Amino acid sequence: MRTSNLFSTLKSKKNCMLAIFFVIIECPIIYSSINSFILLNENRVLYISSTLSQVVATLFGLSITGYIFLDGKLKNDVEEDESLIDIVGDLKAKYKLKILFTGSLTCVSIFLCIINMCLSTNIFISIFVFDNSLVFTFFSIVEIILFVKKIIDPEKIQKESYIGKRQLEEKLEEKTDNFSEQNDSDKVNLEDFLITYNNIESKISNLVSSSVRVNGKYNNMHQNLKILKSGKKIDMKLLEKIDILRRYRNYLVHGRDIIVDEKVYHLAKKINEELEQLL
Repeated sequence: MRTSNLFSTLKSKKNCMLAIFFVIIECPIIYSSINSFILLNENRVLYISSTLSQVVATLFGLSITGYIFLDGKLKNDVEEDESLIDIVGDLKAKYKLKILFTGSLTCVSIFLCIINMCLSTNIFISIFVFDNSLVFTFFSIVEIILFVKKIIDPEKIQKESYIGKRQLEEKLEEKTDNFSEQNDSDKVNLEDFLITYNNIESKISNLVSSSVRVNGKYNNMHQNLKILKSGKKIDMKLLEKIDILRRYRNYLVHGRDIIVDEKVYHLAKKINEELEQLL
């Protein structure tokens, strides 16, 4: 199955499971609203609702503040090591989705608390809204804790590199069918792959005249590919394969799994041969 189809299927399944989960949660809430054994007076409802909204808003605000500091650190890491640019980009994309989801839960829980403070106590709709505010506040706090755990994980770079490497291996499997005539049974040596990649990087630099400096530094691979793309000095399909290979190399060197996929190595050798013909 193709990677895009696989992840779209997983995403739809996740959304479906989430919807089913909340439907299941609403059933006991409706029952408890009809047959409530605990009746709170107006002061207690106001106190609990205001406290819950303040707590969840404060926790979410603190988590966003922590992420801002992390975002700055990630930018510095990319400036120091260009090969982290794709990994950091993937992490930021996932963090953004997590923030949006957690923020949505937080807003819903605060909204329910405000609505509950405006309603009369001990009627069905009031109890129903109050119970839902408790549930959404609980899940908001859980999501905030999970988000904080994710951003402070010291191995987030390695884990994201492993995920990215596996995804690219599946993607490259589609694109390297034409290059898979050579099917050696031996494992690919990491040193051989890196030597081939460095040769490709050197040829790319020669194509764009690497004497050009950006902010006092020589162009890196990512910048060189952008120059080639804008100048249309190279076939776009070949350029796309080189960019995928660049990302694969970066995921490889920053991850814990240093096993090189055989088809990726054959693709690298094929790209190296094509670049030699251009020089």
